[in-house]
Amino acid sequence: MLTTKNVSDHRVILAVDAFPDEVETEIHAGEGARFFLERLAADVEPVFVYRPEPPGLFLQEPSRADQPWEETGRANVKAVARMAGLSRIEQPKLLNAAGPSVASMVKSVIDYATRTGAELIAVGSHSRKGLSRWLMGSFAEELVLRAPVPVLVTPKKVHFTDLTHFEMLLHPTDFSEESRETFEQVVRLAKSLGVELFLMHQLETFQAVYPDPFLIPAMSNDAIAQLTAAAEVKGRAWREFAEHQGVIASYHLVRKLDDAAHVIVSTAEEFANCVIVMASHAGSMETKLMGSRTRDVLRNASCPVLVLHPGNV
Repeated sequence: MLTTKNVSDHRVILAVDAFPDEVETEIHAGEGARFFLERLAADVEPVFVYRPEPPGLFLQEPSRADQPWEETGRANVKAVARMAGLSRIEQPKLLNAAGPSVASMVKSVIDYATRTGAELIAVGSHSRKGLSRWLMGSFAEELVLRAPVPVLVTPKKVHFTDLTHFEMLLHPTDFSEESRETFEQVVRLAKSLGVELFLMHQLETFQAVYPDPFLIPAMSNDAIAQLTAAAEVKGRAWREFAEHQGVIASYHLVRKLDDAAHVIVSTAEEFANCVIVMASHAGSMETKLMGSRTRDVLRNASCPVLVLHPGNV
């Protein structure tokens, strides 16, 4: 856990594609790690995964030892780390996936992170959508869903030339009992990093217009006022909790009826120095098919996104 060790003991894994279609995505991952870790003396270990190709009809895959790509892969990963500006870099580690699927590749990274006691996995995202994402899969999103440790994702939209030094964690919350544990972890993380905390909550008034037969009546003004007052009370209490822990904190109530992920992304765009911190809710087929708020943010954010995991924070 990033908040429980001396800074010199922190250890981070950077998951890199040694032969990427777009090298910018891999450089982005390293830049995101550097942006987030600039306040910690963390050792970063790049890892890349060997994925066996599915057997062809007439061609049997050669053994790994016969392939000249391993040395080139290490050189490529080192070059990516260097271009990302990372300084405390260990020798790149080759991992072996059990099969050709994205899930197998992710499992190899997670197994290694667990075995070596890594506290954070950093990865870049192509931010693919639609058919492209369905066909090619998303290593970053699968990693976010499965990893037991925090995952720092740097989306394709991030332009680090436009960012200043990291100064703020932006944490959206619904104030549920389940979200309290994540919030307290975010507070500890903000204190450890020496950054500010921007806490935001979107007021859900259910005043959306749906086509028949799913018409939902508008909420009364009195009901909205009660919800607003309750949210303000909780927001002040959570902000005061953070301040008592020594963290400079602010609270913002959002009354927009826009999609929640869009509100989070657009709010983050108002700052040039933040990292969005969210919780991952993984495991169900419904989450995989329909998507989630966290996944939508990952696909659209223009700043790094740190994903924590309830029960493992």
